[in-house]
Amino acid sequence: MKGLLWFLLAAGAFYLMMRLGFGPHRIHGSTSEKLTDPVCGMEVDPDKGYAKMYRRREYLFCSHLCLDKFDADPERFLTREQKEMES
Repeated sequence: MKGLLWFLLAAGAFYLMMRLGFGPHRIHGSTSEKLTDPVCGMEVDPDKGYAKMYRRREYLFCSHLCLDKFDADPERFLTREQKEMES
């Protein structure tokens, strides 16, 4: 019973740390500015949406549909400036 109590306590602490923003999505820091979805151009809050790493850069999408379109042909949605920065 004592082991179960410690397990539940550790699980609760882990949940709170992830919920309050101490998880891996905060490694690079948080920004309050909105980012632009490369597929539809919509502004996306950094704490919401779908993220995708592509060529060592993170892109943020407003919906799973935009993420799927990007996955199908990423080069189509990258701007010339982004392509030059990656080269």
